[in-house]
Amino acid sequence: MKKILLILILSLFFIKIALADIGLNCFTKNFNTRDTQTKEIKYKEVKPSQFTVNIEELGGGKVIARTFPSEHSGNICSPFIGDVTDSRVKMKCLVDLKYPKAGTDFLLDRYTGNFIIEAYAVDRKYGWFLQETGTCKWVEKKF
Repeated sequence: MKKILLILILSLFFIKIALADIGLNCFTKNFNTRDTQTKEIKYKEVKPSQFTVNIEELGGGKVIARTFPSEHSGNICSPFIGDVTDSRVKMKCLVDLKYPKAGTDFLLDRYTGNFIIEAYAVDRKYGWFLQETGTCKWVEKKF
């Protein structure tokens, strides 16, 4: 009985760690636009603008993330829903239910902390029209 109780307590401890929230402090460094007609891309390096992301692991490789923009970063789609692996987090956010193939993708490399946010106007097959790139750092909650 003691062994079962010990296993139950240890499993609850590890489940809490596996399903813990991940706090990120992200900085946008590049802001790229693509002309939908000519497919010409304009790259623009910007002063790093900060926003925070709170990712909650739902289990089974699924995550939900909420973004909290600062006054410098502008409006970022939220919430993102997606999948997580050992190496990356891939999430999508729908802007309008009329256009379910439009929206925003958030890709995060878990090793380097580099992220890409790509916005799609009507359909992902036409490619993104707005792209932000930068880096994220893990932060520990203060309270």
